[in-house]
Amino acid sequence: MRYLKLFKLFESIQSYEFTYEGQDGPYWIYLIDDEFGNQFKVEISRRPENEVELIYLVKDVDNWTYKEVKTNIWRLTETIIGKILNDFLSNNEWVETVKIVGLGKNTEKEALTQRTKLYWRFLNKNPITGWELDRYGNEIYLYKI
Repeated sequence: MRYLKLFKLFESIQSYEFTYEGQDGPYWIYLIDDEFGNQFKVEISRRPENEVELIYLVKDVDNWTYKEVKTNIWRLTETIIGKILNDFLSNNEWVETVKIVGLGKNTEKEALTQRTKLYWRFLNKNPITGWELDRYGNEIYLYKI
């Protein structure tokens, strides 16, 4: 046991490639394809008071849904929060608050969802420079310092 080294979550996770599809009204759209054939759409939507909300959807035939699919959630989180969110924030200095909601699976019994715990852990281990982290229930907030 004394030879075990501390393993940092996401330290060696490689992100997926993503493409910026542009702005559609109050939405900034990014697309991700994973190794399982899934396509994800990341939407960053503008809210009042210089706030944005980040969500992602998966393509189900011709519709974008919250359907659960087989994917590598660690790579997906690294891509969405570690790459896309950082890219968005570096290109949009007007943003003062970011809201991330961890939606729950149908089988969850706790109020605090597994996704929120995952996002929270990721952001604590990989803080975004110049941003303060806070959480209220299943909502995670980043505030510009």
